Order: sequence, then structure tokens, then C-alpha cells
Amino acid sequence: MSQKCKSCGAPLEFQPESEQVKCSYCGTINRYHGINLGKLFHDFFAYKPQAIRPKQNIRATRFWIIFGLGLPIIILLFQFTTIFGNLSWTSECQFIDCNNDGVLDVVGFGRTSARWEILTIVDGETGSILGKKDVREPGVLKTIYCIDEKHLITVDSNHELVFYEPKDLSTRFTFDLPGSINGYYLNGNILCLKLKDFSEEIILAINIETGAEVSCENKKDFEPPKTSNYSEYYTDNETGIKYETNYAYETKTTVSAIGNNKIMWIKKLNDLKLSKPKSFQYTPNHIIIFGEKKNDKGTTYITGLNSKTGNIEYETKVKSSPNILLNSYYNNKYLITYWNTKLIAYDIKTGEEVWEF
Repeated sequence: MSQKCKSCGAPLEFQPESEQVKCSYCGTINRYHGINLGKLFHDFFAYKPQAIRPKQNIRATRFWIIFGLGLPIIILLFQFTTIFGNLSWTSECQFIDCNNDGVLDVVGFGRTSARWEILTIVDGETGSILGKKDVREPGVLKTIYCIDEKHLITVDSNHELVFYEPKDLSTRFTFDLPGSINGYYLNGNILCLKLKDFSEEIILAINIETGAEVSCENKKDFEPPKTSNYSEYYTDNETGIKYETNYAYETKTTVSAIGNNKIMWIKKLNDLKLSKPKSFQYTPNHIIIFGEKKNDKGTTYITGLNSKTGNIEYETKVKSSPNILLNSYYNNKYLITYWNTKLIAYDIKTGEEVWEF
């Protein structure tokens, strides 16, 4: 770092740790003009304060260097995590066969740390992400509908319907509905919708290949199956066996199987309090029940009953008290459910956890 003496013009040589130097020719004390980067970094890494620079100045130098370099890094890291951070599930998920291979995958809305809504498809076998799409719109709520497990649509609070291609989540078409969806069914390439606009009911049909409105001649019954808050029914189409589950508040749960108008078995689970109404899942070989035990409040169990005998085959203790928005069996192999913003897959035969997302 060279600089000339202000008195005699002789060249001066500053040391990196110095702010002033004495001229060897005339003895004049000269101060360094400008930013002494050498001294700046020397003070930052120095362990002992220099006589000509008080200790508090060294600390101030360190602070401003760390602040100047650290703030941009923190901002970049925050932006990175908001875009690519882990998703938390925010709504009830659905099942869809996005590859037309008979394997059901999970689709739902997730959010990153920036609270952006991301339409996400998760592989039902491995729990890995198959596709993501940013669908955020401020103040707009969206609902997912999986038509016959092969067609995916979303409808927002402004009644805009968006039809997606499940393989890559590309938009096939959009359609402005005259009301909110109150029922639907698919007849070939025609999607029939039952809409409600205030007190008026509207039947609307859309060709899913073209996105054009067509006439809906076959007005199928849109009414949901008759179930009660205190009982559930499931009939095995192959065996004709009817399974009935009755439950009440607190700890009164009874599961029964009826075949050929005869009671095959009755199982009372009086120590089980259900997590919420409809906390059951019926599969060809098992009946899955979600609930708390009387002597272990605050902890939820997955109880698996043998559908042929009614015997309890396993009881799996879950990690925490869940917020169940989804419980369904997958491919006669996995039970995929939603607990506290996470998807967890359990083996139906053993009740063991397979993957978590």
C-alpha cells in the first residue's frame, strides 16, 4: 500500500495492520487515506486489540462484516426453502391412478414455508413425489376432485373448474361453473355435475376431451349412500357379506359380519374411542379402525380386524394424536392416511409403517 508523505513527498509504506506511519525522511506522521482493506481484515481476525485501535472498534468491525455478508446469505437461504422446502399437507387428499397402471397414487394440496399452495402427486408405493405444480392464488380456496380415480379436477371458490392431465399436471381446459359442485359422475367422456347456486339446482355436462358443454340426458342419482353418524355399512361384492359397524360417543364400538342373512361374528371393542365419525376402512380381508384406548387417552391406535373371523390381528400405536382427513386402503397392500400434515403408509396385513411423506 503506497502513499506519498504530505510534507516532503517521499514514498510511504503502510503495514496492513497500521492506519498511520512516520516518514523516514522528514519525520511527519501520515495517516492512510481511503479504505485500508488489509487493516480491516487484520482487525477482524486479530485476537488482541491494537494500541492505536481500541477493542470496541475491532468488535464493531467484526459485526459489520458479519452483518454485511450474512444478511444476503440468509435472504437467499429463505428464498430457497420457500420454493423447494418440504411440503405440509393442508387439505384432504384423494387417490388417483396417474399412470393408468392400476396403482393408486395420492394427490393433494401442500404448502411450503412461504404458504404457497402446491398441487402435489405422491407415489403410493414409495412415497416419492411424482409431480408438483404451483397453483397459488391469493384469497382463493381450491378443492380437489378425482373422477373415477383417473381424472383430476380442481374447483376454486370462484367456481372455476380446472381439468388436469395427471401424468404431468398440465392444464387440459378450464370451465367457469354457474354454482358450487354438489355431486358428479362420469359417463364415458361426459362429466355430469350437479351444481347448486343459492337455492337453485343445476345439472351440467362437460365433454372432458374438448372442455365443451353438452347436454346431460342420463341424469343419474346424485344422492350419496345412506349412512349414519353412528353406523357404517360395507358389502363385499364377491362374497356378499355385509359388514356393519356401530359406534357411539366415548367407548362403545361393535363390528359385525352378516352373510346369508346370518350373523357370522360380532366383535365388541368397548375400550376403543373413535377418533371421529367414519374412522373405519373396509378391505377384502381386514377392517381397519382408528381410535383411542380407554386407558391410554391422547394416543391413537390403528386396529386391524380379520374380516372373516373378527379377531384382532394387530394394534399399531401411531406417533401422535392425529388429525384424520384421509383413511383408505391402497391396492390391497397399503393403508395411506393423513396425520398432522403428513402422509403415512401402513401395511394392511401387519400394521407396520412403510413410508412417510
